[in-house]
Amino acid sequence: MHRGLGSLSLLVAASVVGCTALVSPDPGRLGAGEDTSIVGTDAGHIELDAGGDPIDAFSLTDAPGLEDASESCAAPCEDGRLCVDGSCVCPEGACCPGCGADEACLAGTCAPCGGLNQFCCGDRCAGADAICLGGRCAQCGRPGDPCCAGGGCVAPATCDGTTCHGTCGEVGQACCTGNRCALGTVCAGSFPLPMSCAVCGGVGQPCCDGGTCAGDALACDRGGNCQTCGGALETCCTGGRCRDARTCRLGTCA
Repeated sequence: MHRGLGSLSLLVAASVVGCTALVSPDPGRLGAGEDTSIVGTDAGHIELDAGGDPIDAFSLTDAPGLEDASESCAAPCEDGRLCVDGSCVCPEGACCPGCGADEACLAGTCAPCGGLNQFCCGDRCAGADAICLGGRCAQCGRPGDPCCAGGGCVAPATCDGTTCHGTCGEVGQACCTGNRCALGTVCAGSFPLPMSCAVCGGVGQPCCDGGTCAGDALACDRGGNCQTCGGALETCCTGGRCRDARTCRLGTCA
Protein backbone atom coordinates (compact mmCIF):
# COMPACT_ATOMS: atom_id res chain seq x y z
CA MET A 1 0.00 0.00 0.00
CA HIS A 2 2.76 2.51 0.92
CA ARG A 3 4.78 1.37 -2.09
CA GLY A 4 1.82 2.26 -4.37
CA LEU A 5 1.52 5.71 -2.88
CA GLY A 6 5.22 6.27 -3.37
CA SER A 7 4.94 5.39 -7.06
CA LEU A 8 1.99 7.71 -7.45
CA SER A 9 3.94 10.55 -5.81
CA LEU A 10 6.85 10.04 -8.21
CA LEU A 11 4.46 10.11 -11.19
CA VAL A 12 2.86 13.36 -10.03
CA ALA A 13 6.28 14.94 -9.44
CA ALA A 14 7.39 13.97 -12.93
CA SER A 15 4.24 15.44 -14.41
CA VAL A 16 4.81 18.71 -12.60
CA VAL A 17 8.37 18.88 -13.89
CA GLY A 18 7.10 18.21 -17.43
CA CYS A 19 4.46 20.96 -17.21
CA THR A 20 7.04 23.36 -15.84
CA ALA A 21 9.19 22.69 -18.89
CA LEU A 22 6.25 23.36 -21.20
CA VAL A 23 5.42 26.74 -19.71
CA SER A 24 8.95 28.01 -19.14
CA PRO A 25 9.46 31.13 -21.30
CA ASP A 26 12.23 31.26 -23.84
CA PRO A 27 14.60 34.05 -22.70
CA GLY A 28 15.54 34.72 -26.32
CA ARG A 29 11.94 35.72 -27.09
CA LEU A 30 11.55 38.13 -24.20
CA GLY A 31 12.21 41.77 -24.89
CA ALA A 32 14.38 43.73 -22.50
CA GLY A 33 12.30 44.90 -19.57
CA GLU A 34 9.10 43.34 -21.00
CA ASP A 35 7.08 41.06 -18.73
CA THR A 36 5.89 38.48 -21.23
CA SER A 37 4.47 35.10 -20.21
CA ILE A 38 3.31 32.06 -22.12
CA VAL A 39 0.22 30.08 -21.13
CA GLY A 40 -0.62 26.64 -22.41
CA THR A 41 -3.72 26.05 -24.56
CA ASP A 42 -5.13 23.15 -26.48
CA ALA A 43 -4.14 24.81 -29.77
CA GLY A 44 -0.56 25.78 -28.76
CA HIS A 45 0.35 28.96 -26.90
CA ILE A 46 -0.64 32.62 -26.73
CA GLU A 47 1.79 35.35 -25.74
CA LEU A 48 0.55 37.90 -23.20
CA ASP A 49 1.82 41.42 -22.69
CA ALA A 50 2.44 43.10 -19.32
CA GLY A 51 -1.24 44.03 -19.06
CA GLY A 52 -2.35 40.45 -19.62
CA ASP A 53 -3.65 41.04 -23.16
CA PRO A 54 -2.73 38.71 -26.04
CA ILE A 55 0.04 39.92 -28.30
CA ASP A 56 -1.13 39.88 -31.93
CA ALA A 57 2.00 38.72 -33.71
CA PHE A 58 0.21 38.23 -37.09
CA SER A 59 1.52 40.26 -40.00
CA LEU A 60 0.98 40.17 -43.74
CA THR A 61 4.44 38.78 -44.22
CA ASP A 62 3.58 35.79 -41.99
CA ALA A 63 0.64 34.71 -44.20
CA PRO A 64 1.44 32.96 -47.49
CA GLY A 65 -0.06 34.74 -50.50
CA LEU A 66 -0.63 38.09 -48.72
CA GLU A 67 1.65 41.03 -49.39
CA ASP A 68 1.91 44.56 -48.17
CA ALA A 69 1.05 46.48 -51.37
CA SER A 70 3.22 49.42 -50.35
CA GLU A 71 6.35 47.27 -50.31
CA SER A 72 5.64 44.35 -52.63
CA CYS A 73 6.82 45.97 -55.88
CA ALA A 74 10.53 45.78 -56.66
CA ALA A 75 10.65 49.50 -57.49
CA PRO A 76 8.35 52.45 -56.70
CA CYS A 77 5.42 52.74 -59.13
CA GLU A 78 5.40 55.85 -61.32
CA ASP A 79 3.14 57.70 -63.79
CA GLY A 80 0.05 57.23 -61.63
CA ARG A 81 0.32 53.44 -61.39
CA LEU A 82 -0.39 51.58 -58.15
CA CYS A 83 1.30 48.51 -56.71
CA VAL A 84 -1.07 45.51 -56.84
CA ASP A 85 0.10 41.95 -56.11
CA GLY A 86 3.69 42.83 -56.85
CA SER A 87 3.03 44.63 -60.15
CA CYS A 88 2.56 48.29 -61.01
CA VAL A 89 -0.95 48.65 -62.44
CA CYS A 90 -2.79 51.63 -63.93
CA PRO A 91 -6.18 52.06 -62.17
CA GLU A 92 -9.23 51.42 -64.36
CA GLY A 93 -10.30 54.57 -66.19
CA ALA A 94 -7.08 56.44 -65.41
CA CYS A 95 -4.43 57.59 -67.88
CA CYS A 96 -0.89 56.34 -67.23
CA PRO A 97 1.21 58.34 -67.72
CA GLY A 98 -0.92 61.41 -67.07
CA CYS A 99 -2.17 63.64 -69.88
CA GLY A 100 -0.57 66.88 -71.03
CA ALA A 101 -1.71 70.35 -70.06
CA ASP A 102 -3.96 70.62 -73.15
CA GLU A 103 -5.48 67.15 -72.75
CA ALA A 104 -8.10 65.57 -70.52
CA CYS A 105 -8.30 61.91 -69.43
CA LEU A 106 -11.49 60.30 -70.75
CA ALA A 107 -12.07 56.63 -69.93
CA GLY A 108 -8.35 55.91 -69.94
CA THR A 109 -7.53 57.89 -73.09
CA CYS A 110 -5.99 61.34 -73.38
CA ALA A 111 -8.11 63.62 -75.58
CA PRO A 112 -7.69 67.27 -76.61
CA CYS A 113 -9.40 69.72 -74.27
CA GLY A 114 -9.98 73.42 -73.89
CA GLY A 115 -11.36 74.23 -77.36
CA LEU A 116 -14.97 75.20 -78.08
CA ASN A 117 -17.33 72.24 -77.44
CA GLN A 118 -14.42 70.19 -76.10
CA PHE A 119 -14.09 69.00 -72.52
CA CYS A 120 -12.60 71.53 -70.15
CA CYS A 121 -8.98 71.14 -69.11
CA GLY A 122 -9.85 70.84 -65.45
CA ASP A 123 -11.91 74.02 -65.21
CA ARG A 124 -10.00 75.91 -67.90
CA CYS A 125 -10.68 76.68 -71.55
CA ALA A 126 -8.38 78.09 -74.21
CA GLY A 127 -8.88 81.72 -75.12
CA ALA A 128 -10.68 84.58 -73.45
CA ASP A 129 -13.90 83.97 -75.43
CA ALA A 130 -14.64 80.55 -73.89
CA ILE A 131 -15.85 79.48 -70.46
CA CYS A 132 -16.21 76.07 -68.80
CA LEU A 133 -19.91 75.19 -68.39
CA GLY A 134 -21.06 71.71 -67.41
CA GLY A 135 -17.62 70.26 -68.09
CA ARG A 136 -17.40 71.60 -71.67
CA CYS A 137 -15.99 74.80 -73.12
CA ALA A 138 -18.71 77.15 -74.37
CA GLN A 139 -18.51 80.35 -76.34
CA CYS A 140 -18.86 83.43 -74.16
CA GLY A 141 -18.89 87.19 -74.41
CA ARG A 142 -21.12 87.78 -77.44
CA PRO A 143 -24.67 89.08 -77.04
CA GLY A 144 -26.81 86.17 -75.84
CA ASP A 145 -23.75 84.20 -74.70
CA PRO A 146 -22.83 83.49 -71.09
CA CYS A 147 -20.63 86.17 -69.61
CA CYS A 148 -16.94 85.32 -69.74
CA ALA A 149 -14.78 84.96 -66.64
CA GLY A 150 -15.03 88.07 -64.49
CA GLY A 151 -18.31 89.10 -66.17
CA GLY A 152 -16.67 90.11 -69.42
CA CYS A 153 -18.57 90.68 -72.69
CA VAL A 154 -17.51 91.83 -76.14
CA ALA A 155 -18.26 95.57 -76.41
CA PRO A 156 -20.79 97.04 -76.71
CA ALA A 157 -22.52 94.06 -75.04
CA THR A 158 -22.85 94.15 -71.28
CA CYS A 159 -23.24 91.41 -68.65
CA ASP A 160 -26.41 91.22 -66.55
CA GLY A 161 -24.70 88.84 -64.15
CA THR A 162 -24.95 85.67 -66.23
CA THR A 163 -25.64 86.64 -69.89
CA CYS A 164 -24.25 89.20 -72.30
CA HIS A 165 -26.76 91.55 -73.95
CA GLY A 166 -26.34 94.01 -76.82
CA THR A 167 -27.91 95.34 -79.98
CA CYS A 168 -26.88 92.41 -82.18
CA GLY A 169 -26.25 88.70 -82.00
CA GLU A 170 -29.33 87.55 -80.09
CA VAL A 171 -32.36 85.77 -81.55
CA GLY A 172 -34.23 88.14 -83.85
CA GLN A 173 -31.46 90.71 -83.82
CA ALA A 174 -29.12 91.54 -86.65
CA CYS A 175 -25.98 89.45 -86.96
CA CYS A 176 -22.93 91.04 -85.41
CA THR A 177 -19.86 91.90 -87.47
CA GLY A 178 -18.58 88.82 -89.29
CA ASN A 179 -22.06 87.20 -89.26
CA ARG A 180 -21.57 86.21 -85.65
CA CYS A 181 -24.44 85.22 -83.36
CA ALA A 182 -24.83 83.93 -79.83
CA LEU A 183 -24.24 80.31 -78.85
CA GLY A 184 -27.12 78.11 -80.07
CA THR A 185 -28.05 80.53 -82.84
CA VAL A 186 -26.83 81.11 -86.36
CA CYS A 187 -26.79 84.01 -88.77
CA ALA A 188 -29.44 83.03 -91.33
CA GLY A 189 -31.72 84.55 -93.90
CA SER A 190 -32.28 84.81 -97.62
CA PHE A 191 -32.40 87.72 -100.00
CA PRO A 192 -34.13 90.14 -99.93
CA LEU A 193 -34.65 89.69 -96.18
CA PRO A 194 -31.73 90.87 -94.02
CA MET A 195 -29.65 88.31 -92.23
CA SER A 196 -30.54 87.86 -88.57
CA CYS A 197 -29.78 85.51 -85.71
CA ALA A 198 -32.06 82.49 -85.49
CA VAL A 199 -32.28 79.45 -83.22
CA CYS A 200 -30.50 76.53 -84.85
CA GLY A 201 -30.01 72.80 -84.56
CA GLY A 202 -33.58 71.51 -84.10
CA VAL A 203 -35.81 69.76 -86.64
CA GLY A 204 -36.62 72.19 -89.45
CA GLN A 205 -34.30 74.84 -88.01
CA PRO A 206 -31.19 76.15 -89.74
CA CYS A 207 -28.07 74.12 -89.16
CA CYS A 208 -25.72 75.61 -86.60
CA ASP A 209 -22.21 76.76 -87.47
CA GLY A 210 -20.23 73.97 -89.08
CA GLY A 211 -23.38 72.22 -90.37
CA THR A 212 -24.14 70.70 -86.97
CA CYS A 213 -27.49 69.78 -85.43
CA ALA A 214 -28.67 68.94 -81.94
CA GLY A 215 -28.32 65.22 -81.21
CA ASP A 216 -27.21 62.17 -83.17
CA ALA A 217 -30.68 61.61 -84.68
CA LEU A 218 -30.52 64.82 -86.73
CA ALA A 219 -28.35 65.85 -89.64
CA CYS A 220 -27.96 68.91 -91.85
CA ASP A 221 -29.63 68.39 -95.24
CA ARG A 222 -28.60 69.89 -98.56
CA GLY A 223 -30.86 72.87 -97.95
CA GLY A 224 -29.00 73.84 -94.78
CA ASN A 225 -31.73 72.73 -92.35
CA CYS A 226 -31.70 70.05 -89.67
CA GLN A 227 -33.81 66.96 -90.37
CA THR A 228 -34.18 63.47 -88.97
CA CYS A 229 -31.56 61.18 -90.40
CA GLY A 230 -30.74 57.54 -90.96
CA GLY A 231 -34.11 56.31 -92.24
CA ALA A 232 -35.11 55.31 -95.76
CA LEU A 233 -34.34 58.15 -98.23
CA GLU A 234 -33.27 60.37 -95.33
CA THR A 235 -29.95 62.17 -95.01
CA CYS A 236 -27.23 59.97 -93.60
CA CYS A 237 -26.46 60.70 -89.97
CA THR A 238 -23.06 61.95 -88.85
CA GLY A 239 -20.34 59.51 -89.81
CA GLY A 240 -22.40 58.02 -92.67
CA ARG A 241 -24.68 56.08 -90.32
CA CYS A 242 -28.08 54.70 -91.27
CA ARG A 243 -30.75 52.78 -89.36
CA ASP A 244 -32.21 49.32 -89.97
CA ALA A 245 -29.18 47.96 -91.83
CA ARG A 246 -29.50 50.60 -94.57
CA THR A 247 -26.47 51.86 -96.46
CA CYS A 248 -25.39 55.48 -96.90
CA ARG A 249 -25.06 56.26 -100.63
CA LEU A 250 -24.16 59.73 -101.79
CA GLY A 251 -25.40 61.21 -98.52
CA THR A 252 -28.75 59.40 -98.51
CA CYS A 253 -29.75 56.19 -96.71
CA ALA A 254 -31.07 53.50 -99.03
